[in-house]
Amino acid sequence: MRKCDVLVIGAGVAGCAVAYELAKAGVTVVVAERGAVCSGSSALNAGGIRQQFSQETSIRAAMATVSLLGTFPEEFGVDPAFRQAGYLFLHDGGANAKVFERAVALQNSCGVPTRAIDLDEVRRLVPRINVDDLAGAVYNPTDGYVDPSSVVAGLA
Repeated sequence: MRKCDVLVIGAGVAGCAVAYELAKAGVTVVVAERGAVCSGSSALNAGGIRQQFSQETSIRAAMATVSLLGTFPEEFGVDPAFRQAGYLFLHDGGANAKVFERAVALQNSCGVPTRAIDLDEVRRLVPRINVDDLAGAVYNPTDGYVDPSSVVAGLA
């Protein structure tokens, strides 16, 4: 029987990240997974990395993730294929515009460079998009995507 201080259920991105941080702090951790490492939802997602949230805790956690991904190859010996291609949210105006306006202000106060953009800039970013039913958008160029399997491999 193995003894541990913490048992982490699930060997995907979240489980392996929690286990890594706990182990780094000197905690004895065991990770339990029904299948193979990165065999659940982490293997099935697109790997989007965004800092565009409406709660400060989520924004700061995402900022820490972006920072970690910047040094991931050196720290973990694995290239997570992090590409800061940007993240674009579209809105149709009205109440949605106000929600995005408040979120952008909070993100900016945390140091995230999200900004409101007009439809001409949306068309420049995504040339084939139909913006007929849109009023505006918000964009953060430092958001992007990773290869989730590579991230889990490095953490594991």
